[in-house]
Amino acid sequence: MTYDPAISRDSIEMIWKLWEQRSGSIVIPGHDVPLAQENGVIRKLGEHEAAIKSWSGDDMETTTLYRLFEQ
Repeated sequence: MTYDPAISRDSIEMIWKLWEQRSGSIVIPGHDVPLAQENGVIRKLGEHEAAIKSWSGDDMETTTLYRLFEQ
């Protein structure tokens, strides 16, 4: 979703152009793990982690961890 597709497209194109100018540069998107670009090859610099920890016992030390996805 975007308010203005043309503006969003121009913004993404600008980011790509800047990113490609310097091999080894890193982009840190707000919704993903950091990404490195070297000679046109993109790789993740981390892994996604997401979980919910619930307290379901009689004290704060008794918890259950629910992983939202596995890598």
